[in-house]
Amino acid sequence: MDHYRTYLGGELGKLRNLGDARRFLTRAGGTSLAGLNLRDDPDWLTHAFSSQERTDTYVDGLDDAALIELTECCELRRHNGVAQKLRNWRGVESLDAPVEAIRRRPAESELRSRFARLRFELVAIANDPVVLAADAYCAHVPGDPVGFTRCLATREADGQYRILDGMHRAIQLVRNGERTVPLCVGEA
Repeated sequence: MDHYRTYLGGELGKLRNLGDARRFLTRAGGTSLAGLNLRDDPDWLTHAFSSQERTDTYVDGLDDAALIELTECCELRRHNGVAQKLRNWRGVESLDAPVEAIRRRPAESELRSRFARLRFELVAIANDPVVLAADAYCAHVPGDPVGFTRCLATREADGQYRILDGMHRAIQLVRNGERTVPLCVGEA
């Protein structure tokens, strides 16, 4: 269940931001948060997940059924299909992958053609001035801390890794000079 914990560690860590907490509650309609020991209150969520340590403690305390349920709740919020993908993973391995061996999946529709031109290579994307000037990246500079560093990925047939979740974190890690990225790698 490490893959669910990895996903939730990154996803719930965003809720320390009040705007993200409000969007989470608005888009997660119909999911009973009380059964997950969460409240339908954005201020409460920002406090509950105010640090990565608090987030990790909460996630580590969830049983398998709650991990799956909360991942499905987050999937509703993000419309990203992650819960379905994680459900199909058979094996999971944690490792540190060299940044040169990591590829991105398409994201940010306005940058898809740019990512394709850069062959979805993490290092090329993290150093590209057009990408870094885009709204999703321009607020960050080299040295900005990354609270949760592990990303979800799959291993490609050519031995490369393709990030499923944590793309922004991976880009920031490269910008910060990291030579490896901690990955939770799943087999579909």
